[in-house]
Amino acid sequence: MKKHSTLWVAICSSLILGLAGPAQGFSTSTVTLASSPAWGGQHVCLNDLSPVGCPADATRYGYPFAGWTAPRPFGDNWIWLDGVTGDTLGADLATASFSQTVVLNGAPISGTICLAADNFAELNINGTVVGSVGSTSNEALAEQAHSTSTCFDVTSFLRPGSNDITVNGQNGPKAFSFFQATGCNPSCRYRENPAGVTFGGTITLANPTTKEECKKGGWEQFGFKNQGQCVRFIETRKDSRIGK
Repeated sequence: MKKHSTLWVAICSSLILGLAGPAQGFSTSTVTLASSPAWGGQHVCLNDLSPVGCPADATRYGYPFAGWTAPRPFGDNWIWLDGVTGDTLGADLATASFSQTVVLNGAPISGTICLAADNFAELNINGTVVGSVGSTSNEALAEQAHSTSTCFDVTSFLRPGSNDITVNGQNGPKAFSFFQATGCNPSCRYRENPAGVTFGGTITLANPTTKEECKKGGWEQFGFKNQGQCVRFIETRKDSRIGK
């Protein structure tokens, strides 16, 4: 299942000095991303105690063990398919997809997205696979994926304007479940073979603040096609990079 929505990000600006030339600076802003039902699906938790900080509106699978201990420093929460409960059959190798179109009002100069999953997840930005965590065939890798968070440098995959960011998740097979011998008939329920993904990160954007920063090729570092577009942005705040 895939849900798609558009995220217009509110950003807070700060000033960082250090461009070539005296007394010059450029404006930076930070966008924070965090998995939630806004990306599709619903909040999910293993039980009342796992993971720590389970949202009040989350579906609790009723899984009897602790788990999902991966760090979540960006305020992200575990999510999975809408309508799934602990009693839902067909958990084995189930898939889910979560996405947003994130509009970046500036040139992305750095970006990191961290990912954890039970049992596999793949990060895709603008149609290109950035990386993945976990496994549906290697149980050790699958276990590691929901106890640790793997971070990816996504800077080179981003662009000013609209960016399609997608996380595709997949649960492990019945063989990964503690209940494969005593339950899981004809397939595992989610309380026997839980599934979920969690992800979050930050993107730093840059914009010029003076016409001088547009000169001598300076416009390139801000993602403009030419100096004129950069100067126009300073004069009018109309941004040709994102069609504004």
